[in-house]
Amino acid sequence: MRIQPFCIPSVNILYSPMPLPEKLQKVFLNSWFIAIILGSVVFFMIPFKPDPYVAELIFNARSPEENAHIQFYDLDGDGLDEMIKSFYNEESQRLSHLVLLSNGNIKDQYNIDGELNYLLTKCFIGDYNQDGKAELFSLIVEGRNVYLNIIIPFCEDCQSHNAKIKVYEIPDEYLLNFELERNDMKLVDWSGNGNLELVCSLFGRYKFIDPRGLYAIDIDNKTVRRSPSYGNSPSSLVLFDHDQDGRLEISGKIGSGKNIHDEAMWEYPDHTAWLMVFNDKLELINDVKGFPGPFTTLCVYPVERDGKTELAGLMAHSGPEDYESYLFETKNLNEIIIRDKIGERVQNPGTRMNILKSKEESKIVIPSHEGDLVFYDLDLNFLSKETFNKQKSGIIYILDLDDDGTDEIIMRDFVSHEWVIVDSAGKLMTTIPTGYGESQIESIGVTNGNRGFVGYYHHGDIITYFTIHKNYFHYLKWLLLLGLVGAFYALAYVFKWIQRKQSGEKEILRHQINTLQLQSIKNQLDPHFTFNALNVLNYLSINNDNEGVESFTHHFSKLIRSQLEMSDQPAVKLYDELGFVHHYIELQKLRFDVPIIYDEEVSGEVDMNLRIPKMMIHTHVENAIKHGLLPTERGGYVKVIIIADKNCSKITIWDNGVGRSIVNNGSKEVLKNNTGKGLAILNQQYDLFDQLFKRRIRQEIEDLIDENKNPAGTKIVIRVPE
Repeated sequence: MRIQPFCIPSVNILYSPMPLPEKLQKVFLNSWFIAIILGSVVFFMIPFKPDPYVAELIFNARSPEENAHIQFYDLDGDGLDEMIKSFYNEESQRLSHLVLLSNGNIKDQYNIDGELNYLLTKCFIGDYNQDGKAELFSLIVEGRNVYLNIIIPFCEDCQSHNAKIKVYEIPDEYLLNFELERNDMKLVDWSGNGNLELVCSLFGRYKFIDPRGLYAIDIDNKTVRRSPSYGNSPSSLVLFDHDQDGRLEISGKIGSGKNIHDEAMWEYPDHTAWLMVFNDKLELINDVKGFPGPFTTLCVYPVERDGKTELAGLMAHSGPEDYESYLFETKNLNEIIIRDKIGERVQNPGTRMNILKSKEESKIVIPSHEGDLVFYDLDLNFLSKETFNKQKSGIIYILDLDDDGTDEIIMRDFVSHEWVIVDSAGKLMTTIPTGYGESQIESIGVTNGNRGFVGYYHHGDIITYFTIHKNYFHYLKWLLLLGLVGAFYALAYVFKWIQRKQSGEKEILRHQINTLQLQSIKNQLDPHFTFNALNVLNYLSINNDNEGVESFTHHFSKLIRSQLEMSDQPAVKLYDELGFVHHYIELQKLRFDVPIIYDEEVSGEVDMNLRIPKMMIHTHVENAIKHGLLPTERGGYVKVIIIADKNCSKITIWDNGVGRSIVNNGSKEVLKNNTGKGLAILNQQYDLFDQLFKRRIRQEIEDLIDENKNPAGTKIVIRVPE
């Protein structure tokens, strides 16, 4: 028959590039890729990295006077700020203003007698007569009248009290426990003609409804005019010219204090924050808009819109009621246009809008009580949000600390008690430790070349002096990143080199073990053994011993199959090794007429899955039969006992054969085929097993003797670590 060749049909095989997973695998396992990823992760996880700026703390202490207020101001026009400390002595009923140097020494002191509460201690500082030198303005109570006292510092020809002007007469019903708060003071030139008036916002606290309103004080003429009394009055006064007529309007921040209920007879009670705009006569000129809800704060600033100056503002609610917080602007001072719902961006927004001046573009920053800074442009368009877990007050302070034309942000970390300085982009610049608890910044300035600021702390002030400058070590952080990448590359390279070396060594060990196993197989199942075994099979067949043939075939096939299955394994399970020994013993019983008794005892605590060198037990059992029992011609027994003993499995193999002593001439025929290679191979396997699995096997061989000191067998004890 002619066989037709098998032909493969022609197929057009297009070249296919390496699959993407393989390419990705090459990229991901590349040492440089691993080094860049790990180096970057560690770099950003390192808690300490040099800040862009360094602030050096020079002086930090709490004012010893209770209820003291400290401010920085350039009183004498020399370009350096003096520190003005104001405090009230209740026993002497005297208000004192101290002018201090940066080292704490007193430069001058001014005293005013009268009554006042803590909230009036802080004086207002401004240059009323516009001579380049500042005056101090203080409110104080004498009898039933509230007076404005004016002090001209560093004036030897001037009296201590250059002016004392009556501002307000306390009604009879308010004389008892009268409390007054000065919300704000400003020197105002209403028409731009150079004539200044001092405008202040007074606020009767708690149950004292009056005075609540604006007061304009003409210092030269010692006259006062006031707005009508309302249930609320503005603070943080804002001046602007709405209709560009050359005369200023005034508004300001208003909060709902929850003191005067809406049901009260007073207009604009303080359960609501009101948008109020006054003219130079202190008359309301807008349709007053109410922002309801206790703990609601309204703050505004002027913006240019279509040839007019309007007000933009923040309505922030921090109370338990569900009121929205949002940014808005006015149209003709009467219509409210909502621009952004900041309450959807942050929880608990702060109550201040801060204008952040910059050489590039000024912006608005609003802090939250949760540690966020939200940035808007001056048209109230949202820019970004930066999260800081460093401050919870919702209050920040803005100042150009490094004199680069761009403002920085200072806020308080109430956990570590540090002042935190942030740049105009919301990135951390540096921190200044103080060691004091919760406080808010009250004033900041420059004295003798050092930055200084004051933090209000309970009923006293913290005085802090520091210098700030660029930290050039900050730029070394990129060298740190490169160093980390290089270090991880070196580690990855060394790791791969060690891995390749260990892999090669393991491959060599496996090859040596396989070679030894092949030698062991040849030594155990050599042609001589196989030939004799087949002769036994032939003998059983001739004698029609079907049961013997079946038993032989079963055990011989199991033996051969076990050898094939375990041929590529350096170690086998204890259970499989004992099975192999069992089949081997049964074949030996069929092969020899000498009676062979095999007994096996395994403790229940022994792990039958314990891996041991292949042929370890079999080699000793085979030696016991061939060199111990067969030479006696009377047979004997072989016993294997396995128990758990101190973190290892103890395997004991003994027989009652002739032992290892020199045998008589009759046994030489049996011994002549023994080359001793089995035990030598087994010892080599122990060494390789230890190198491969780091488990050192210990073996002891004991020659047994009877009571007459004649050889009585051999005992082998093997300890295999778990």
